Parts: sequence; C-alpha cells; structure tokens
Amino acid sequence: MNEILPNIKDRVLQFAENKEDNKQIFFRKTGLKYSNFTGKSKNSDLNSKSVAEILLTYPEINLKWLLTGKGEMLKQEVTINTEKTNSYKDRYLEVLEENRLLYKENKALQEDLVHLNNLLDDMRYKDFITNEIDTNELRKTSEERRKTLKNMSYKDDPLKKYIEEYNESLLNHTKNTGT
Repeated sequence: MNEILPNIKDRVLQFAENKEDNKQIFFRKTGLKYSNFTGKSKNSDLNSKSVAEILLTYPEINLKWLLTGKGEMLKQEVTINTEKTNSYKDRYLEVLEENRLLYKENKALQEDLVHLNNLLDDMRYKDFITNEIDTNELRKTSEERRKTLKNMSYKDDPLKKYIEEYNESLLNHTKNTGT
C-alpha cells in the first residue's frame, strides 16, 4: 500500500505524475489550474467541482483513495467471468429464438382459427339451407298425410285420430317456429 498523503491536492499531483507524461497534460485535460496546487494554495481544500472533473476525465481513479488516501490509487479491475457471461448471452439468444418461433406458431394458429371459423360459418349456412329444404318437405308430407287420413273412411279409428293429432301438432310446430 502506498504512503498516505495527508492532503487531497498532494494525491491529485501524485496521480497526475503517474498517469501523464507531465502534470500540464493532466491539468489541461481536467481544466484545473496548476497554480491551485502549488504554494499556499496547495494547503486549501479542493472543491467538489474539481473532484468531479477529475473523476469524469479519469474514471479509473479510486475515489476512496482520492478523498482519504486509503486503498489503491487506481480502481481494481473487475474480472468478469466470461464463461458465465457467455452462458447468459447464449441463454438469452435461445429464449429470443424460442420467442420468435412461438410468435410464428401463434400467428399460424390464429390464421388456422380464422380459417376454421369461416368453414364453420359455411357449414352452418349450408345446414340452415338444408334444414329449410327439409322443413318444407316435412310440411308437404304432413299436409299430404292429413289429406289422405281425412279421405279415409275410418272415422272412429283411434289410430287414425292419434295420427291426425300428431300431424296437426307437427304442422303447427313447424308453422310457429318457422323451421
């Protein structure tokens, strides 16, 4: 560990000497004046704007070291486990591809649903038309049966009476419901 310098401006000068070929480059990049780091000015505090300029220009400087003198001058490099990062990236790409495939499948299923609904509507329409024809045929048949039964000579026959009532109720039902 480095020697702890009691003054923040001493630490700034130390950083400038280590970072650049000469201190003037450091001061030009940060916009600070070298004269504030010499003589009696060296003993005054460094304002927050100046600290911010140093940190923005040199993000690798360790803020704790700059303010207190404790720790290392430069931030420790954070090592990223590239294997783990790659596995996250791979998993992300897998999920993205899966999402894309599900989207395509969903779209195809929606198209199938529309097609099936159209087919169902067609079938209902055809069934409706067919039922209309069947109902008309049924009416004709019921009316013919009724006429035939009336022309028969079995007035007191219970079966004839039952068939007549049945045909009449069937005819009334088809007239009332329209089917």
